[in-house]
Amino acid sequence: MNQNIFHKKFQEKTDSELEQILHDKQKYTEQAINASRQILEERNGQKAELEAIQKEVEQTVQKKTFQMKYISVREDFLMFLKKPDYLSLNELTISEKLIILFKVFILTYIGLLIFSIPTEFLKELGVIDGFDMKTNITYESLKLNHSDFKPYFLFMVILILPILEEFSFRLSLMKFQVNFFKISLSLLSGLIIYSFIGNNLWMPKEYYLWDLTGIFYMLLMSLIVYALLLLNKNKLLKLEKFWNEKPKIIFYIIASFFALLHILNLNIASNQLLYLPILILPFFVFGLTFGYLRIRLGILFSILLHVMVNGLRFGLEELIKH
Repeated sequence: MNQNIFHKKFQEKTDSELEQILHDKQKYTEQAINASRQILEERNGQKAELEAIQKEVEQTVQKKTFQMKYISVREDFLMFLKKPDYLSLNELTISEKLIILFKVFILTYIGLLIFSIPTEFLKELGVIDGFDMKTNITYESLKLNHSDFKPYFLFMVILILPILEEFSFRLSLMKFQVNFFKISLSLLSGLIIYSFIGNNLWMPKEYYLWDLTGIFYMLLMSLIVYALLLLNKNKLLKLEKFWNEKPKIIFYIIASFFALLHILNLNIASNQLLYLPILILPFFVFGLTFGYLRIRLGILFSILLHVMVNGLRFGLEELIKH
C-alpha cells in the first residue's frame, strides 16, 4: 500500500529528482526508494519508443517546412482541409510566415466571395431581406451621437475582439494541452453565458465603458468556469487521446461552432431562420482560415489574420472618412 502511495506521488518528479532520492538513500524510506527505482525503470523503458516518435515528428516537420517553400499556400491549405493535422511550422522564418499570412488573407476573401454567392442569390430572388450584425447596429447608433466614436470603435472591434475570440476558440487548437483547453473552454463559456444574460446586468452610462464592462463580466464568468475545471483536471485529461488522434473532427467542430455562435450576433427576421446555414457560411470560412493559421504558424498569426479581416471589414471605412 505504501509503495503504491509513493509510486503515485512520485510520478510528477523529474528523473533528476528521482535519481537524487536513490543517491541519498539514508534520507528516505525503503518504499520511497523502491518507488523511485521502479518509475525510472518504467520511464527508461519508454525512452526508445518516445525518441523514435519524436524523431518521426521532427522529420515530418522538416519535410512540411521544405514543402511550404516550394508548393503554394493554396495547395497546402486545400490538402489541410482534406486531412487536418496539428503540424506547426516553427522552423519557418518570420518573413516566410508573414508571406503565408498575407496569402491566407487573400484566400480568406476568395472564400468569402464564393460562399457569399448563395446569400446574394437568395436576396435577388427576394427570399431573404438584407441582414446586419447586432454590433453593427449598436455602433452605427453610437456614431450618430458621439463624434469621438472612431478611436473607440477601432480599438474594440479591430484589436480586442479578435484577441478574445482567438483565445476562446483556437488557443487549444493544437496537440492536447490541458491548460490551453481550460483557458479556451472557460473563455468560451463566459462568452456564451454573457450573451444570454448580459442585457440584465448593470452597465455604466458612458458608452465607451460598455464593451469594457461587458468584457469584465465575461472574464469574471470565465474565471468561475476555470475554477470549476481545476477540480476536474483528471476528467479533462481523458480527452487527450481522442483530441490528438482525431484532428479532423476537432478542427471542423471548432470551425463550425465558431460560425454557429455568430448566430447570436445576427439581426434577422424569424421567417429567415430557415436560411441560417447559408447566412453563416462566411463565418465558417473564417473558422477554416483562422484555424489553419493557428495550427501552422501559431496563435499570434491567427490573431493577426483576424485583426486584418476586421480591419478591412470594419475599419477601412472609418479610416477613410473625414
